[in-house]
Amino acid sequence: MGTAKALLDWGGRPLLQHQIDTLVEAGCDPVVVALGHAAEVVRSRIDCRAPCRVIVNAGYTEGRAASVRAGAAALPAGLGAIVITNIDGPCSAATVRKLIEEMGSVGASIVVPRYDDKNGHPAVFAGELLTELRGVDEVGQGLKAVRAQHRETTQFVDVDDPLVGLDLNTPKDYERAQHLLTREA
Repeated sequence: MGTAKALLDWGGRPLLQHQIDTLVEAGCDPVVVALGHAAEVVRSRIDCRAPCRVIVNAGYTEGRAASVRAGAAALPAGLGAIVITNIDGPCSAATVRKLIEEMGSVGASIVVPRYDDKNGHPAVFAGELLTELRGVDEVGQGLKAVRAQHRETTQFVDVDDPLVGLDLNTPKDYERAQHLLTREA
């Protein structure tokens, strides 16, 4: 991407700030942010107050699974649902609330949003999966392995939110997403 994705402008604020604000607005408590590369620079550009907590994932070079492990390790036991979102997959508070509500109503292990017949982000995991999330690794396929293990109890939820399909990996992806954000505003 050429710059820290967390600091990309998203509606006038850093993308990570958007993600934090969205999760807090959706009622997530706690919100754990796992920072890796350029952690101090990113931390200095965001406002993360309770229920938000920043942790530094020293093993970030190991891949995404290391961030999931670090974030899961920082969560308390007994949560009803765990929302896992990527920095490059912005979402809306309404969608997060809908996914959490759906988990509670259908008793699924994992809830995944779907827009226009395509799966998206964020995924919501039942609190009972916390131990599994604390043990994911890149060799074992990370969250893909958890999802495969619980395929039979995964619920796909259709949402009217094109943001769930975003994946900002290139400047071109970001440019397209900015046009989508403008249309959604």
